[in-house]
Amino acid sequence: MTRRTSFRHRREHRDRGAIAVEAAIAAPLLVMLFFGVLEVGNLLRTRSVVTDASREAARVAAALPRESGYQNNALAAVNGVVNTSRGEPIDYVVIYRADPSDGEPLSGQSIETCTTDCWRFEWISGGFEQKLGATWLAADQSACGGISDTDWVAVYVRGHYSGMTPFLDLDRSFTDRTIMRLEPMELGVPCRP
Repeated sequence: MTRRTSFRHRREHRDRGAIAVEAAIAAPLLVMLFFGVLEVGNLLRTRSVVTDASREAARVAAALPRESGYQNNALAAVNGVVNTSRGEPIDYVVIYRADPSDGEPLSGQSIETCTTDCWRFEWISGGFEQKLGATWLAADQSACGGISDTDWVAVYVRGHYSGMTPFLDLDRSFTDRTIMRLEPMELGVPCRP
């Protein structure tokens, strides 16, 4: 073996060793980056689901004033958003008569514990169950058209995201609230209790 080929052989051997060391350092970083991107994507998706669920339920509830079962139709809208999201990120939903100035329950109670003019549903093992409320009946709604003659409905949704990977602590809770004025009733239809 000549001196020239011996030198090239040693150099190739050193290069292979350097490549292995670089790969050993870079591979874990690339794997962490990959899972980090997945986690953040799922976190943002969950936030979007909570927001969309609140908006869809409020639209349905506002469009069905004085219609018996409006709360079940609003809850079906939440289920529609959750079912298309491939997961169960919603903890609970509160549908209530809102004060249009601040969006809080008109009864003065907390959203979390309202028992007057509200409906509360919790996600339990694959479906929603009614927990509190059931006191804002459709027959008690005012939907006459004027700002002062029409109730406002709000839908508060609380959801969560539990991280997939143990090395990123991304367990988060999200809330969203949408407030809408009830659609006015048609002429000749009773619009208030």
